[in-house]
Amino acid sequence: MSKSRVTIRHKADECVGCNYCAEVLPQYFELDGDGMAVLLNAEKRGVFYHAEALRVELPEIKDVVDGCSTSIIFVDEN
Repeated sequence: MSKSRVTIRHKADECVGCNYCAEVLPQYFELDGDGMAVLLNAEKRGVFYHAEALRVELPEIKDVVDGCSTSIIFVDEN
């Protein structure tokens, strides 16, 4: 992975649809027809969906990680 990117991990199966991630990071999250968050352009690996994100957006990504009401969003900075 490039040093200019980070990886967002989302455990979508445990989403409760609070919409916080989609409000703060609409370029990475949207709500599906059932009102649950979907990580855009993601690949499913195990229980998590993974998507690359721009490192420059790390403050907003960390805000979503901290603000997720079910703590199912993570960011890998390596």
